[in-house]
Amino acid sequence: MICYLLSLFFGGKLGLSATWSYTLAGALLLVVAVMTRFSMGSFLLFVLFIAHAMVGAVELGTDGWITNITGNLFTSEKGRFLFIWTSAIMFTLRFCADFLEKKIGLSPVGILLSCSILACIGLNLSSGIVTFGGALFALGVYAVGKTFFWPTMLAVASDRFPRTGAIAISMMGGIGMLSAV
Repeated sequence: MICYLLSLFFGGKLGLSATWSYTLAGALLLVVAVMTRFSMGSFLLFVLFIAHAMVGAVELGTDGWITNITGNLFTSEKGRFLFIWTSAIMFTLRFCADFLEKKIGLSPVGILLSCSILACIGLNLSSGIVTFGGALFALGVYAVGKTFFWPTMLAVASDRFPRTGAIAISMMGGIGMLSAV
């Protein structure tokens, strides 16, 4: 997964041809395979890597174009305000994760499921916004939904695969960042 994303990075950012970028990524994959003695690893961890790539695309990718979309509907100043609105919601709610997990009783997987439902509803609502108040509501629902994706995915990997330590969490973060490139 990481080698494929690196091949896209090599081709896009470094300007290598597709052949060279895939060759370089394949060589990296071979080096990792030899270092791990061709161990396949856990299938669930691979699924979490794929899911985190989607999380990175949703969270970081959407943040990259949300001001452009809302700027086309409203003034660019209102678009920036909507970006600040979603960021402020996420900043505030990330301090409440312990409350959600312990007091309400949501497990990390339950938090991910709830967040994905809210994010989906928020994105669908935002596709039909025409007023600034509607944008505040739709993007507020979307912000609540996407708040816990990134940190909870890292927590799930840490809880389910404690022997991987910081390596798996770092790989997940890297996969998320590379998927938004």
